[in-house]
Amino acid sequence: MQTGGRGNRPDPDGVGLAAPQVGILRRMFVAEPEPDEVYYFVDPEIVSQEGEIEGDEGCLSVPEMVGTVIRPEKITIRGLDRDGNPQEHTFEEFRARVMCHEYDHLEVILYPDKASKMFRVDPDAQQEQEQEDEQ
Repeated sequence: MQTGGRGNRPDPDGVGLAAPQVGILRRMFVAEPEPDEVYYFVDPEIVSQEGEIEGDEGCLSVPEMVGTVIRPEKITIRGLDRDGNPQEHTFEEFRARVMCHEYDHLEVILYPDKASKMFRVDPDAQQEQEQEDEQ
């Protein structure tokens, strides 16, 4: 997933990747909503959700596009970790958005299917903005 959640523009490196995105037909994904905060989910299930929050998302599978999507504000998701141990986590806001986005890949849903509006991102302008932010 790429999202406008960080500085309101897509992250070109993404913050998650689901197995089907790379041709692996398994129900698993990895997500890193913040640097060094990595979650691995195998056979996940969203067991509860609360509220709604609107935000912009992008995706490595849909390059140079961003869409506005309504997601749950809070979710609880359970599944196995990468070692096969049961796990359950509750996520809110941006973290919940990341997990829902990656989970949708396992359900064969892409964010444009849920987006209320879509718009194109100029990758050159984005790179220039990132360079300005770094200074």
